Amino acid sequence: TNQIAIVSFDSTMVSKQNFDELTLRLANAWGVGDKDKNNGILIGICAGYKKIRIQNGKGIEKILSNSTTQNIIDSSFIPYFKPADYFSGALNGVKTIMQKLTQ
Repeated sequence: TNQIAIVSFDSTMVSKQNFDELTLRLANAWGVGDKDKNNGILIGICAGYKKIRIQNGKGIEKILSNSTTQNIIDSSFIPYFKPADYFSGALNGVKTIMQKLTQ
C-alpha cells in the first residue's frame, strides 16, 4: 500500500531555496500514501539546480531513515544523474527504494 510519486521541476518553476519546501507541500497536497498509515514517498528532482529531495511520510521513516534515504540518493540516483541520465537514475532509485520497503 506504499505509494511513490516522482515530480520533476524546471528551475524556472521554483527557487533553489524553496525546493525542499515545495516538495513537502506537494507531498501533503497530493496526499501521497494512505492517510492513516502516512506511507507515501515523494521524490522531487530539479536538474537545473542539481537537486533531489525525497520526502518520506512518517510511516515510511520507520523503514527508511533520513540516513538510509541519503544513501539511496548518493548510490542509486546520483551516479546516473552526473552524466545527465535522469530517467535511468530515477528508475534505479525507485527500484532501490522499493527493494528496501519489501525487506
